[in-house]
Amino acid sequence: VDYVAKRLGDEKLEIFGVAGNAAFHDTSEADASKVASGLLGAFDGVLLTDASSSFSGWHRASAGAGVPYAVAARVRKRVRVPLFSAMVAFDAPLRDAIPFAALTVKTKDSPLWFASRSQSKPGMPAAAAECWVLVSTPKWAVEEIGREPMQDAGGAFKPQTDDYLQSVPGPALLVAFTLAVAPYLEAAGVEMPTARYLQAQRWGSAMPAPANTGGRDSHGYSDATTTEVLGVRYETGMPPLLPVSREAPLVYDRCPSMESAA
Repeated sequence: VDYVAKRLGDEKLEIFGVAGNAAFHDTSEADASKVASGLLGAFDGVLLTDASSSFSGWHRASAGAGVPYAVAARVRKRVRVPLFSAMVAFDAPLRDAIPFAALTVKTKDSPLWFASRSQSKPGMPAAAAECWVLVSTPKWAVEEIGREPMQDAGGAFKPQTDDYLQSVPGPALLVAFTLAVAPYLEAAGVEMPTARYLQAQRWGSAMPAPANTGGRDSHGYSDATTTEVLGVRYETGMPPLLPVSREAPLVYDRCPSMESAA
């Protein structure tokens, strides 16, 4: 989105920008820049749900001048909790060997924070493959964004390509999950099934850092846990994450650490 303006006469909100492939996060900047901005539609109201819409024009999710300056400045100051996630489908079920549907990992230096079995959710249909959602720790996400920033040297947006997502974040989360559940599979005499499908995703602004708690100020900033990458402030600590049920365990020393497994 380039900007949002009130239309004369009926005061409808007109949105100007690009649509289609040019608006997708994984479209290269070279291809996206070839598409001319135009009127996308007129609406009674506009609801901005992505904190990245407050960024200036470099970010693909920017709403440009559609966000009032005071609002954009306030949102930009808020520290963000970045995450990487991955969906993995296995060719054999794990549910009989792993006695829970979700887990959090506390092993030092593991990229994995949280994992859940998709078919355990109410209303989810049965499927031939068992699917798990894997979510990284904020610390690992910040480190990865530092290694592979969201802007190039010239400040232009760098899309998250499948080549990158499928060669770095996706495999890293899958390895961490394999290590986390290994003790349970070994106890059950079950081998780790093969991953039939793996797709990762970067969430640069997954959620806001908690404010006024844990040593953080009203913007979620903390000297101990806030890191800045190319002008964007990120949270490296782990805000409280509640398990989906009382039975969901915390996996601690039973999980091999990434260092010891290296």
